[in-house]
Amino acid sequence: MKDPVCCVPLYGEIAELYRKGHIRVPENVIKVWADNGYDKMVSRRQGNVNHRIPTLPSSDDGGRHGIYYHVTFHDLQASNHLTMFPSPPELICREIGAAFQAGAKEYVLVNCGNVRPHVYALDLTAELWSKGKVDPAAHLHEFVRRHYTSAHDDIVRLYRRYFECAVAYGPHEDDRAGEEFYHHPARQIIGHWLRGEAPATLSSLHWATGVVPFPEQVRWFACKVGEALSRWQALREDAARLLDALSPEDRQRWKDHFLFHVELHVSGCAGFAALCKAYEAYEAKRYPEAFVRASQALRRYAQGLRTLREAEHGKWRHFYRADWLTNIQNTIYHVDALRKFLRMHGDSPDLFLWYRQYLMPESEKYIYLENTHRKTLSDDELAERLEEKFGLAE
Repeated sequence: MKDPVCCVPLYGEIAELYRKGHIRVPENVIKVWADNGYDKMVSRRQGNVNHRIPTLPSSDDGGRHGIYYHVTFHDLQASNHLTMFPSPPELICREIGAAFQAGAKEYVLVNCGNVRPHVYALDLTAELWSKGKVDPAAHLHEFVRRHYTSAHDDIVRLYRRYFECAVAYGPHEDDRAGEEFYHHPARQIIGHWLRGEAPATLSSLHWATGVVPFPEQVRWFACKVGEALSRWQALREDAARLLDALSPEDRQRWKDHFLFHVELHVSGCAGFAALCKAYEAYEAKRYPEAFVRASQALRRYAQGLRTLREAEHGKWRHFYRADWLTNIQNTIYHVDALRKFLRMHGDSPDLFLWYRQYLMPESEKYIYLENTHRKTLSDDELAERLEEKFGLAE
């Protein structure tokens, strides 16, 4: 091929090496600068290291430049893979606009993971690529008019609220959590807990909590999801109410392209909140309560899995079957293992002791036939009955 187009990604440590002069790139090769996975044109966080080095070409950096931009990301920390980008669209417009102003406009590579969950952000980046500059408010109105036949103003207002609901886990404007925030840290917490490594700090979570003892790390996450949960729940209620005002076609699209995302945030946020309460109760040796809280977490995370299944209608059958990045099923496995572990703290070895202590009628506690009154309750049934007995509403 005559005059082939070549590019080189300046991503992660490569950008730092290039900045320091250790890497030279031929003049006609496009240098592709990357955002940090959260749509900010700075170097990405690597584990607990977050230098945030600007990733735009300098004014004296000649040659051709482009960008590698994420509307979805996977980093085992706080990224959005299944759900819409959590920060306001103004951030996307500002960062891509700045990249174009800096001359990085020869090439645009957009990482979307899958197209279906990220239609809105992809539509916005496509318009930025074609026009160079976009009014995000005007674009949102136009996007909604193209995708829905009615209730345009209500839909726009709910989209705007979506970007206000996300967990703000750090000091920067792009430190906004996608749904992976409720799953990867939760599984790390459970593993650390069950391996008996508490109260020593869990180093893999220092990017979020700082270097503090494990119980304080759990409380940090409890505070963050607790602050956001009510916002997500209110948004879900308002978005569900809008369904009655939509046509059947619009109703299905609204479920798939908006409620789907909100449901994953609500279920994940509530599941993580209940998990943190389980650890608080465990730490205080309130083992039956910890068991109930873990069961509540399991129910909430299971709702997230049902949300995936409900979105797989028609041609979308099995679309989310390969959810191996956020991996809601993996979170459910971890929480179920935790729940069984907690039941060993007081209900073992017969798995009958909590029933006798808390649920059996007083008239039967001391005189009963073991072959007819010693049935082992399932984890679900025991948890539901203890939840009602203790008044442990979520």
